[in-house]
Amino acid sequence: MKVTRRGQVTIPREIRRKTGIEENSEVEFAIDGGRIVITKKIGPNPFEGWAGALKRPQSSDRLVKKMRGHPS
Repeated sequence: MKVTRRGQVTIPREIRRKTGIEENSEVEFAIDGGRIVITKKIGPNPFEGWAGALKRPQSSDRLVKKMRGHPS
């Protein structure tokens, strides 16, 4: 496999299929003992950020908005 002038490579279809990398997926690069490792970036935990809100009493409408990422 060759690297293009712009530093691009094509990830083979079989590897994309096995790792769940699809169009517009984000990947991360790391160096491990002189090797380049590419991994599919896992999104943030969907509970992170609003789970603490469950500890405070509030209306269900406000909680749903918070879970959907709307400001309070």
